[in-house]
Amino acid sequence: MTQAADQIQNTLGYLDSLDDEFGLVYNLTGNKNSDEMDAGGMVILDGFLPTLYSGNERADQQLGMGEVHGHLAEHERIVVITLYDLYQLIQEDEANLFDEYLRWRTGYEGNMPVWGFSEREYWAFYFDNYRTNEEFRQGVEEAAEKDIITVYISTRFNDKSHLQNLTNRNLD
Repeated sequence: MTQAADQIQNTLGYLDSLDDEFGLVYNLTGNKNSDEMDAGGMVILDGFLPTLYSGNERADQQLGMGEVHGHLAEHERIVVITLYDLYQLIQEDEANLFDEYLRWRTGYEGNMPVWGFSEREYWAFYFDNYRTNEEFRQGVEEAAEKDIITVYISTRFNDKSHLQNLTNRNLD
């Protein structure tokens, strides 16, 4: 992952050096001046295992992912996602809001106040709670200011209704 983060830096540096008449730089803000852009990178890993990269430097240090932060420039935006998670997310109703989601997901500069097991958890947190509830948004922003981390497990991607059947069988 650190090599991918370095490659993002190299690519952004190269694209910054171009006269970007073709709009090659992925630009979330609509600005053409690179100093005004929200630019960054996405690392896509093949497989099903969670990446454990949260975007919170303190949590990532404890999970063995802290080295990634050392490879990022200040204000650099990065999302690490598995191919499986990416596939699942583009099936969701909100897939057309992916840019909006990425701005939120990368907007805490190493202090993401939410920790999820996979990118699907962050997606569910954003669309099922954060985006729809002003009080929730204020609580998340306050958590970021106070360096509080909330672990989130979604009902959207974690249907455990089958466990009820296991419990009922043991009672018979």
